[in-house]
This record gives sequence, C-alpha cells and structure tokens, in this order.
Amino acid sequence: MELLLEALLNSLEEIGSNHSELYDTMVRECIATALYRGVVLQVPNFQLRDSFGLYSDEANLKVKEALEAFITGAHSDANAMNVDEEAERVKLVWNYEIQSTNGRRADDFFGAI
Repeated sequence: MELLLEALLNSLEEIGSNHSELYDTMVRECIATALYRGVVLQVPNFQLRDSFGLYSDEANLKVKEALEAFITGAHSDANAMNVDEEAERVKLVWNYEIQSTNGRRADDFFGAI
C-alpha cells in the first residue's frame, strides 16, 4: 500500500509541476472526496468524476487516471491486509510518513483529515 501511495503522490506532483492549480483548495478537496469515497467508504459502483477543477481537460484526465490506479490497487491491498475498518483505511491513504520523491506528503495533495 505504501508503494501505491508513493506512486500516487509522485503522479500528482508531476501533474502539479505543469498545473499549479492542483494545489488549490477546491482541487485538493475534490481529490480528497474521491479518495474518501473510493477507498475509505468503498462506495459500491463508485465512479470518479471527469473534472477535479483543473483548468485543462488533459490535466483532469491525468488526475483521474492516477486516482483510478490508486483506488483499484488500494482495494486489493486493503483486502489482502484484512483492513475492514474505515478508520484503518483512512490511515492507509492519509499516511504522512510516505512522501513523493521531492518530499511532498498526502496533505499537500488532498489535505489533512
């Protein structure tokens, strides 16, 4: 799970290098909501939105693809680890010990919880 989170942080950081609006509060809240609903709550038939508030369709698509990969992998990892409680799944996503290559943490991309 830690490798998945690191990969997500690195993907978001790369997107943010060309799209600084990724760090805007509204965008971070959209990403956080998607992760909370997709991983923590495991909403049945959860579908990611097409727009996360970035200015270009291309950037929104890149965020969506990064989140899809993370959510899919997180479901598998959480099940393999027998993580059934919501509070435990929150800790897997909002794990502040995991950083991107350049030292950014979950709260830089999807706020604190």
